[in-house]
Amino acid sequence: MKNFIILFAVLIFNSNALFSQSYKEVSLIADSLYSAKIYLKAGKEYDRAANLAWLKTIKKRYYYNAACSYSLAKKMDLAFRSLNLAVDNGFSDKTRVSKDIDLSYLHKDKRWNSLINAIVPKLSSSNPLSPKLVTSDIQNFYKAFDIAIKNPKDASKIFKENYLINGSVGLQDFFAYKVRDIDSFGAHVIKNKSFYKDIRSTVLKVENFKGDIHGYFTEFKTLYPEAVFPDVYFVISDLMSGGTKTNNGLLINSSVKSKTKKNSINWDKQTLEWTSDFFKTPVTVIHESVHFNQEGMANEKTLLKYAMIEGSAEFITELITGQSDVMRFFTEFIGKEKLIWKDFKKDMYDDKYMEWMLPQEGKRPMSAMYWVGYIICKSYYNEAKGKSKSEVINEILNIKDYKAFYKKSNADKYINENF
Repeated sequence: MKNFIILFAVLIFNSNALFSQSYKEVSLIADSLYSAKIYLKAGKEYDRAANLAWLKTIKKRYYYNAACSYSLAKKMDLAFRSLNLAVDNGFSDKTRVSKDIDLSYLHKDKRWNSLINAIVPKLSSSNPLSPKLVTSDIQNFYKAFDIAIKNPKDASKIFKENYLINGSVGLQDFFAYKVRDIDSFGAHVIKNKSFYKDIRSTVLKVENFKGDIHGYFTEFKTLYPEAVFPDVYFVISDLMSGGTKTNNGLLINSSVKSKTKKNSINWDKQTLEWTSDFFKTPVTVIHESVHFNQEGMANEKTLLKYAMIEGSAEFITELITGQSDVMRFFTEFIGKEKLIWKDFKKDMYDDKYMEWMLPQEGKRPMSAMYWVGYIICKSYYNEAKGKSKSEVINEILNIKDYKAFYKKSNADKYINENF
């Protein structure tokens, strides 16, 4: 099998001149070469992928991978060059670069300490009132939008040059991880231009939530004194993701969090389903801020773990705000709770993320794992007699043994008593 992978990687590598490739295609070649331990060629292909990419978030990833490959190939100068390019493009994870064994060959060089000192980590604040709410990307989107709708054939280029390339680090992260394809993005916006016109006056008011968001951050800090708070970036995108978090902060897709009674009168069923209440934007911010504070949770590839990551964010969000971020899906569980729970127990120790994220017709609705994790956390919270709220939240956000946590929650008892 290994020989086949090596042959496959080399064949792809040698066919580079036969066609024009995207950074994605080149990165796959690089991944194959890296897996086959052909490190020098892998480094060159990662460098090529970085040079083909136009978002800094993507460039820094491939330059970093190139540095690791060159280090493993014992090409010190090439490794330092690529690592410096990663830093120049925004790489800021000092802990990762310090501990990455792929880079251990570089530690003996006098340039190592200088490079480490040059990395400026993106800092979060323990003060809940410190985070900035960055809304400039929404304004820049609509500047590009006004040009693009007059020149629809050039929409992708217009959004690339006027919205994305000079966008915030939050926008670049969101696009790199959640959208990726500029042509599809441009086509989507033009096809749905009436939607983006409808939400314009609404999403431009997102700054008005600053007081609510900082207030909820303060409540989170009360419940969990160890909480830290990054900046919050509001962006405009397609409707595939409502938000996420990266090392740079919380990324909120205001396109999804845009619905009001007034602006949604003429929307079709699918648009209504994939959008949510604009006035619950602060609730989504808290959901993502909980995720940002889950670094203490153990990492494993099981449905139980995925459920606890999302469900704990839902449960703690509800404690802080009195609302749920995805509760609109939970109403579809009514009457099916025990059947869904039974299915979950069959799958809980398997790696089944998408099967429990997407709706399964006739079995369970969207976001079923959110609901399951929420129930486990709620039951655990109710069973924690004699403990303060802060103690219980600390335990939820720092789960080391998911199986033990589940057993301690008595969630089966909760299901039987409440459904």
